[in-house]
Amino acid sequence: MKKALYILLAIILIFLGFYLFVHFQKIETKGYVNHEFDVPKEIVTQKLNNFDSFRKNWPVATKTDSVNIVLNSNKSSYSSIELLPSQNNFPEQIHFKNWLSNQYVNLDWTVSKNKNESTSVTLKIDTQVDFFDKLNQLINKETAIKIAKKQFTEGLENLEKSIIKEMQSFDVKPLENKSLSGGFLLKSPMQRSSDLNAAVNNANSIFKDFNQAEKEINVTLSCILINKISSDEVQYQVAQIHLIEPELSHDLINADYNISRIENQNYTRHRLLGNYSNIDKLWYESFQSINQSNSEVLNELPIIYMLSKDNQREINPSKWHSELWIPIEN
Repeated sequence: MKKALYILLAIILIFLGFYLFVHFQKIETKGYVNHEFDVPKEIVTQKLNNFDSFRKNWPVATKTDSVNIVLNSNKSSYSSIELLPSQNNFPEQIHFKNWLSNQYVNLDWTVSKNKNESTSVTLKIDTQVDFFDKLNQLINKETAIKIAKKQFTEGLENLEKSIIKEMQSFDVKPLENKSLSGGFLLKSPMQRSSDLNAAVNNANSIFKDFNQAEKEINVTLSCILINKISSDEVQYQVAQIHLIEPELSHDLINADYNISRIENQNYTRHRLLGNYSNIDKLWYESFQSINQSNSEVLNELPIIYMLSKDNQREINPSKWHSELWIPIEN
């Protein structure tokens, strides 16, 4: 009887010692992930709020349904790791689960704009742990916090790459020919630049001079009139198209600007969806199309590069809309 009692006591002491050993194991319950995006804050916030975008950049994961990501089981000792969105669409929790541990990790996001226009994203990760979570760490040599930090570090790097790739994307496509007639052009003095890209960049700063006039005048489009282009120089004017003739006495319409009537003229058109820096591709595609159609370009008239006013409010350059109008014989 005594022997059995000693054995029972020994077993209890072993279990108690094991429990205390596990209980006093240090386990990481908090962590931080920091990443600086060379991307505007508005775009980063938009992408983080888009759960599909977040899911797409979560590493080593497979999509199972509209709300969950389950980590490939051969990548971790956890049988599943679910990324759960919150009501405001930011991922709010990660659910780590296996036969031993059932743990939720909380996520707290901070997105801030830096002085150099980059964006800093800080993710605070924290969780509550119990005995089984500590035991899981001893057996599997990994914790939910460590996995989350690694995954989010990779995920944010992937997210930045995908955003930059998207911002650099562009598309050129032909549109139907169109006649332009009626209304008036308010034109700046002749400008000169070394190439098309420089001309567009300079023109965007000149457009600011028209901002006040837009409040008084019915503006349809801003545009650049490309009058002459050679290997080393582009001559152009910055202009706005108005449906109604502006009052010549308007304070902002002085001797530096002139007004001309828009005469009836046929144009071939190509659209660029993307950054203005791709105007050379737009230019090439437009003239390729003209050559294939055997149309005759009217060199005495300026080529018009139309810029959508919506571009001023769109921070993502891949969504900028512009068109190249080349005058051809009617």
